[in-house]
Amino acid sequence: WSVPLRELGGALLGVWIEPGLAPSVYTVGADDGTGPLFLRKGGEGWVRIPVASSGTLWWVTGIEDVVYASGTGGRVVRYDPATGGVLDLSTGVPVTLYGVWGTSTNDVWTVGGNVDGSQPRTALLHHDGDAWTNVPLPPEANNRTLFKVWGTAADDVWVCGQAGLLMHYDGAAWSVVSSGTFESLFTVHGGPSIAAVGGSVQPAIVEKSPQGFLAATVPAGTETLRGVFVPQSGDPWACGMSASVLRRSSGRWTRQGGLPDAPSRDFHAVAIDDAGGVWLAGGNLIQNTRGVLFYFGPRTIPTALFDQAKLRDRVQPALHQSCGLTGCHIAPFISEGLDLGTAAATRLANVGVPSRQSPLLRVVPGRPSQSYLWHKLVGSQSSVGGSGDRMPQGGPYLSQSDMDAVRAWILEGARDN
Repeated sequence: WSVPLRELGGALLGVWIEPGLAPSVYTVGADDGTGPLFLRKGGEGWVRIPVASSGTLWWVTGIEDVVYASGTGGRVVRYDPATGGVLDLSTGVPVTLYGVWGTSTNDVWTVGGNVDGSQPRTALLHHDGDAWTNVPLPPEANNRTLFKVWGTAADDVWVCGQAGLLMHYDGAAWSVVSSGTFESLFTVHGGPSIAAVGGSVQPAIVEKSPQGFLAATVPAGTETLRGVFVPQSGDPWACGMSASVLRRSSGRWTRQGGLPDAPSRDFHAVAIDDAGGVWLAGGNLIQNTRGVLFYFGPRTIPTALFDQAKLRDRVQPALHQSCGLTGCHIAPFISEGLDLGTAAATRLANVGVPSRQSPLLRVVPGRPSQSYLWHKLVGSQSSVGGSGDRMPQGGPYLSQSDMDAVRAWILEGARDN
């Protein structure tokens, strides 16, 4: 176990991991006073993406090559890793959207409602690539808030909600499926099998079987469960309040011990990466503060967190001011062929370009430690086989804020943005 992120201003409520053995990881959460948390992990650190000035994001998922998140105020946002840009796709419906999922950018579902009793109590919306549509619900779903949506295909979509509500979409219509419980179900997920978890009076796990959904035995001492993940292979995991972390092995759910100490260990979401690493997002879920991200697996996960910095409005101006206007890297005096005169020239001269002083490339997207530009800025060029002086020669050197901006830009992928 490790705790890559801890004591964040807002609780972390959702986590999603790209497919692959070296994935980016996304986690979202509550407002920390400057807006909702939306964090992306690259190879060597985390970048915070600004998505709104206030509000909470409750869920995150990848759809095609972009990432969607949903939350309070009917908000849905779409982040494009290729550009670092965020598109506001808010629904205009005054509800909290607790879940979002889709098969493509032309087939996106989001669910939610108002648990305080105000209208609308229930929300089920679909985006066809152009606009959101309110979807009619079966009568049994009226006045029950929906918490999560998940599926395997456009004609196999599941939704869970209050009072044991489970619904299925077959590509033509939604129908209610008996869950076998009246406990609220907060997350539904599946791989070879399908499970939903929750609780209000008692913690609950229901699993799909040939006979329908059946209640599983929950280990003694387990508190309300909030998240579940069923991988395509390997053991399913579930998580919840008061460090309740469960793993199903040989058909039986058991409590997992050995969790590291942290100020808060309520967990709202769990995800498993393709290498079998388990990620738990949480914090203080009563106040939605003190965000934490736990990891169980063999990797060493970075802990550094930086605000997003884009090339044109933040990174190139800093480099131009400190290293370009000194006369070293701006026409007509372009030392080492490193032109910092414009954003386009800066990226063209750095990203994937071999340095002339060391074995490294000048910028390796996602990897500041493997980027010679970074070493020249911090003065560690000799440690990677480089030469010459720290940049800019003779100083003054970049401020810490400017250094963080360059590092964040590289971490996010050194995009042309």
